Amino acid sequence: MLGKEFRGLAETVTRTYGNNPWFFLRELAQNSRDAGARNIWVEALVTQQGMETLNFADDGRGMTLAYARRFLFRLYASDKTADHKAAGKYGIGFWTILGFQPTLIHLQSRQGKNSWAVELDGELNVRPAVCLLTRSGTTVSMSRPAAFPQPAEFKSRLQSELREYCQYLRRNNCQADMLPVWFAGKNLTRLMTLPGPLSCQFRSGAVEGAVGLAAKPHVRLYARGLPVWQGAVLKQMTHLQMDEDGYAEIGRNLAPVFLLNGNHLDVTFSRNLALENRALETVRKKAEAALRRLLELSLDRTFPRTWRQRSCDRSLLALKRILRPGWHWLPLFLLIIIPLEITFLRHWFPAVTAVRTSPFSLQSTTLSYGGATVSLSVSPQGPPFSYQPKIPAWFRLFAADAYDIQAGFVRRAEPSRLPAHYTQYCRPEQVWSMRLQAEAGGEIFLPMPPGHALQAGSVRLDGRRINSVFSSVQGEAIATITGNGGLVEYRSCPGGQRRVLTAAEILHLTVLPPGLALSPNLEKTVRESRAYPIAERVSLARMLVGDMVVYDTSAPTANQYLRLAGDQPWLEKVLRIAKGDCDIINGLHVLLLRKMGIPSRLVIGMIGERGRARPLLHAWSEYFDQGWMVTDASAGRPADHSITATALNPSRGISLALPADDARPDDSRVLNHLLGPALMLLVMAAAAGLLFVISPTSALFLRAGLFFVVGGKKNRELMQVPV
Repeated sequence: MLGKEFRGLAETVTRTYGNNPWFFLRELAQNSRDAGARNIWVEALVTQQGMETLNFADDGRGMTLAYARRFLFRLYASDKTADHKAAGKYGIGFWTILGFQPTLIHLQSRQGKNSWAVELDGELNVRPAVCLLTRSGTTVSMSRPAAFPQPAEFKSRLQSELREYCQYLRRNNCQADMLPVWFAGKNLTRLMTLPGPLSCQFRSGAVEGAVGLAAKPHVRLYARGLPVWQGAVLKQMTHLQMDEDGYAEIGRNLAPVFLLNGNHLDVTFSRNLALENRALETVRKKAEAALRRLLELSLDRTFPRTWRQRSCDRSLLALKRILRPGWHWLPLFLLIIIPLEITFLRHWFPAVTAVRTSPFSLQSTTLSYGGATVSLSVSPQGPPFSYQPKIPAWFRLFAADAYDIQAGFVRRAEPSRLPAHYTQYCRPEQVWSMRLQAEAGGEIFLPMPPGHALQAGSVRLDGRRINSVFSSVQGEAIATITGNGGLVEYRSCPGGQRRVLTAAEILHLTVLPPGLALSPNLEKTVRESRAYPIAERVSLARMLVGDMVVYDTSAPTANQYLRLAGDQPWLEKVLRIAKGDCDIINGLHVLLLRKMGIPSRLVIGMIGERGRARPLLHAWSEYFDQGWMVTDASAGRPADHSITATALNPSRGISLALPADDARPDDSRVLNHLLGPALMLLVMAAAAGLLFVISPTSALFLRAGLFFVVGGKKNRELMQVPV
């Protein structure tokens, strides 16, 4: 199609938007907002040759020339039809610039390193131009013969139209912040406010605005800060049938006035109506609630209420909202289901049905970790380990860096020994002192905080220096104890970390079995994330793990892992159950990190608190980014999500199991036993109170039930019907 023919068709289509030739300002602002712009700059220039030029620039993400050819330079072509966050969805708004009657259009855009520019003459014939942009964004320049006698009139009219269309413009982000529109060095966007003493602002979720009282009723509706509709009353906004008092004033010369903005509203093709859906109904309800609050505040100024009256009114209003039709069954349901749960369900599902385990030992000559699972432990005994300074800390024990299809990340027993990593000099305030009771002779781990190394010559057994200290391939410090054991004392401090890994180490810490595959969508997300910085990839992996698996250490979950042990590959089993403890969650986290190309490993260690180790171990993730970094994908505090190493088979080393509630202190168990009945009584009392409020029938039913329960056999005899 020739440019002249295209211009005629575009002008015909854009007449749908009305007769205001400046409507294109709304559409350009809308496109900038959808492109993620943080600022918009508008400039008016008048040259000596009698030409008026309007420049409209933003700092959004920009676009490529291929994108512009596919969507911008075509009618009814849009890539935002399915994007609920976008304001423009019909693919014709850009060509409203023809209402400016330009004889020359200069369009330039940059997206990253990709930049381009074109010029269009009055008949829309296209020729290439030079892009002068140095950062991402888009600039549209339009020139025409001067239509205003004075340059000041042109600038004044442009500023007036910008205030009409862009003064409440909002950004395309979760907070819907204000999107500054700069003209002549001033920001034209502002908060939604109304003049007068009887007005107030409000914001609730995706709805914001202002409500006030004036001589005449008026409503202005905006979608994402762009003007959509205006009328007299709220009911016209949703096309509800007006009643006789629809236009009635609240008082003499007092009528409601609304400025409303909905960031989830959808608009019609002509941009002058909002589609009737839940978002529009929400705007109407929030506006009515804001008007009620304004009237309450106004009445309180005239007739002040006591704080008791205000509290009572708010409580009654909240109760009315709760006890709407359809909610009447809820209190009765609670009264029935809670006693049933207490009486029967606990007998059907015992509190502990999983395998119980015994206290663990840090000593093993063939230490191995057989993979992440969930099981229960009742061991209240912690390791004989203490440290200084007495501050909360993590202590690294060993790493599981080999992936097994059936078991997940595992640690193989390794005979190889490497020289121990020592630090020669430590500042006194950086030194940590650890004490560990060795139960017998042999090899023993020396737990240290992540990033620490042994202080040279500090490892001693009952006061005697130990010379047989070495490191494993994964970097764990191991000491050889002679005789029958004893008290092992050693010191550590932050050691210089390596900044690079060898090619062999990178391969070992990123390798996964060839047949290990995720879902197609997840594989695509992981593959595309390889272009992100490492920190962003780690955060993305944490988010993905949170969507796939929830933290759960209950007995049913432990039984599920017990039943499926060996039947399915570890990844399929975890995704099927979708629950797990810290080593399962962090094992899945390490798997995703390796899929993203980040060297990483699963680490097992202890949680230190008040100078002693908690009785349970914990798992976390470590990844390499110019040194080893620690991250934990488990929800909540690390000390609350722990695992216990147990000597299930001393000849093969230790495995990991999750603690049960019995491992908590006695006072914690007593508190848990008291909370259950107390919560049940509280809920039953609340349900009984609601029943009295709901209906006389429900109240009568409850009174009869209490009569039987409290009075016992005597009351039941009184209630028998004589035959």
